[in-house]
Amino acid sequence: AVGATNVQFGNSIWPNSDCWTDAGPHGTGAIVADMYVPGYMDWIGIDIYGGVDDRGNVATFKGILDPWYGQLAATGRPIVIGEMAVSPGAHKAQWIRDFADAFTSGQYPKLRAFNWFDIDKQGEANWRIDADGAGPVFDAAMKHPKMAGSFGTYELKNKASGKCLDVPAASSANGVKLQVYSCNGTNAQTFTLTDLTGYKMELRALNSGKCVDVAAAGTADGTLVQQYDCNASGAQTWTMKVITWTPLEVEFAAAHSGKCLDVDMGIGPKVHQWWCTGGAAQRFVLTKR
Repeated sequence: AVGATNVQFGNSIWPNSDCWTDAGPHGTGAIVADMYVPGYMDWIGIDIYGGVDDRGNVATFKGILDPWYGQLAATGRPIVIGEMAVSPGAHKAQWIRDFADAFTSGQYPKLRAFNWFDIDKQGEANWRIDADGAGPVFDAAMKHPKMAGSFGTYELKNKASGKCLDVPAASSANGVKLQVYSCNGTNAQTFTLTDLTGYKMELRALNSGKCVDVAAAGTADGTLVQQYDCNASGAQTWTMKVITWTPLEVEFAAAHSGKCLDVDMGIGPKVHQWWCTGGAAQRFVLTKR
């Protein structure tokens, strides 16, 4: 930022760099707590590479992360693995399994995301996920619910009505038509958003485990929106367009019809699909639950 004198750009923490101290058994004592927090920092990152030493020992994911995790988590910030990979060899598939088990175990609640260094650096090492036959192992690991792209669990407050998307009477039955209702913080007004790729979302009601669905996969304006057993169809896939990030205001368009989730302001609390107008009746403010 122009004119700012108290900004520190952190890339990686390397021995003998200005981001390194020797305090503590692992040299992590004052790095984070004393240098960066408090401050304007949204996420904190670490790089993890599973290399092989001269004795043939492979550095494990947990073995690399554990000495650092306590310090990083103590900042209260979510943690992202900025770069991660494992050296080529027969150990690669098992390393990925161990990483996935650790990531999904709940042992590291502040660890929220990772980026794989998916590059073949010819002449150095092939870091690609699919090298050494490890691709299918990685694909299988990504099917775990925690890896499947959960965007989070939210209350969806309609901007025009000021009311929340709601399953009437907290029903768990198929075919129950959704409504908007005075916001009350219940599970009937709480929805888990799962990113299926590219902000194409599944919206699942917390009270019933059923999905927000365009009835009978209709394509006409005014087709009612209901809850129904989740089936991964286009009628249950909603493309989320972010209008603003703070607050998180979005609109949802059904993948099969291209029409938007809409509140009919003229006929009570009815929720249906309608051609996308950009109006407040099609805008929802998401609040994390």
